[in-house]
Amino acid sequence: MGNYLLNNGLDRNIESSEDEKIVEEFYENVWPEFVRWWCTEETLGLHYAFYEDGIRTFKEAILNMNDFVGRLLGSEEKELGNILDAGCGVGGTSIYLANKYPNSTITGITITPGQIKLAKKFAQERNVNNVKFMLSSYANIELPDNYFDGVFGLESACYAKNISDFIDEMYRLLKPKGRLVVIDGFRKDDIPLNPVMQKIYEGVCKNRGYAHPPSLNTYTSHLKEKGFTGIIIRDISKNVSRSQLRSFLIGIPFFISTSFKRLKFGKYKLTEDFVDYSFGTSVPAAIVGLSGVAGYYAIIAIKK
Repeated sequence: MGNYLLNNGLDRNIESSEDEKIVEEFYENVWPEFVRWWCTEETLGLHYAFYEDGIRTFKEAILNMNDFVGRLLGSEEKELGNILDAGCGVGGTSIYLANKYPNSTITGITITPGQIKLAKKFAQERNVNNVKFMLSSYANIELPDNYFDGVFGLESACYAKNISDFIDEMYRLLKPKGRLVVIDGFRKDDIPLNPVMQKIYEGVCKNRGYAHPPSLNTYTSHLKEKGFTGIIIRDISKNVSRSQLRSFLIGIPFFISTSFKRLKFGKYKLTEDFVDYSFGTSVPAAIVGLSGVAGYYAIIAIKK
């Protein structure tokens, strides 16, 4: 599996914005490094690992994040039903949940063609038939109203160019009483950014392709304005701190390489040094998290 590469040359069925192209480039170019450093050969997970009592290894924690998503969607009460994975990556969480809940149907969408190709391949290899993958922006999905029992965005809503468009689309797609689960990093409103931290924060957003990520309060305000109810916010920063530290340590050599090229040459070639540039961003991203100006949260909201 480690030999699989994402293919930039695949035909695209959607027209990408400039922000979406940055996201596509990030994931299509750094996939081999995820295979090398993030146990993706075994877990298919590109997300943070979720540690809690009884979870010891990194692999267990990656898979436990999938279980955590399932619990937030209401799996302890019933089968998941018809679920949308908004920003599915290579399908790791979708495939995991579809395998665990065979009477449910999971639909994963992503704007990256190479990820769709891999997701379909991985599902076929694992004989998981109740999952499907679509090439689509999650702000404009060609599916009927009131279609899904639940929707989750695992470290993907941060890429929305306009967060209100994302929330509007998720509300449209959810059935009445349907549940939206968003797990992501959010800036805290009550902690102001000094000039240095502001520059670091903006750099991280730009490098990762985050268009204009909202603060936690802004995000929840959009949910309320749209009509979502029963909003629950869980601060799970401590649960992913070990995973964030791992990301920071992995990013150090990439960050040093990029910094050296900037000092020596005044710049670097993005096409040649994309992996260094992308993984090196893990260092300032960790600084933002450790500074306390941002946190990692799980948000649950119910459609009326």
